[in-house]
Amino acid sequence: MANLNLTYSTSTSSTGIKGRSISSARTHHIVVDDSGGEELGAGELFLGAIGACAVNMIGRNAASEGFSLAWIEADVDAYRDSEKPESDLAIFDQVNVNIRMWGLDDTQGDKMVDIWKRR
Repeated sequence: MANLNLTYSTSTSSTGIKGRSISSARTHHIVVDDSGGEELGAGELFLGAIGACAVNMIGRNAASEGFSLAWIEADVDAYRDSEKPESDLAIFDQVNVNIRMWGLDDTQGDKMVDIWKRR
């Protein structure tokens, strides 16, 4: 069996308020609401985490390659088929990630996105 090391750990608990939880990682806490609440929802945090992963990993990889990445943005959008019944297990039927980078040429940008997609 592989020697696995704990990489990340989070904890989430209810708050006593219907549709609201608190998620914690290290010493940080974030209030998470069910869909339609006033705080961020779990789906939004999930998509935001994908975007943050792209921005941070591409930035780190570009620096290690010696590329002059000046700025990077990632938009992550999720879609659901409105004709599917609510009981369908799929929450998202399509997820689009749009990454924009400044300071790289097309070849460098494509290389950075390809590396990110493989990881």
